[in-house]
Amino acid sequence: MSSKLFSQTLVSNKKDTTICFSLNQGRYLLKQVYKVKECDTLYAICEAQKLKKDSIINEQQANVNALKKVILNQNTVISIDGDLINSLEKKISDAEKDTRTQKVYKWLAITGGAVLSTFVTYKYLTK
Repeated sequence: MSSKLFSQTLVSNKKDTTICFSLNQGRYLLKQVYKVKECDTLYAICEAQKLKKDSIINEQQANVNALKKVILNQNTVISIDGDLINSLEKKISDAEKDTRTQKVYKWLAITGGAVLSTFVTYKYLTK
């Protein structure tokens, strides 16, 4: 564009100054005004979209935090359950040991009783 496009004519009436543009200059300025309005509208749309995006991100972050809390609680429950399982397995193991010990004592008592009975019978018969 030439500098002629931007040159203006100043007309001075006693108290007022008027800037005059040629027809091409007026069209160019009008185009620029429309471009500025379009840019302002697009900027407003971008700002609205940015606010919407930020609110969605905040909601998603709140969901993520809630899910992390649920996972933490589930891990705590799993840990407690694991401790309970270990405790019960120890009790079962102790009960099995006690049962084996009782069985050994039972068979010792039966065997001891049989031996004693046989000995007493032998003594009685040999008298």
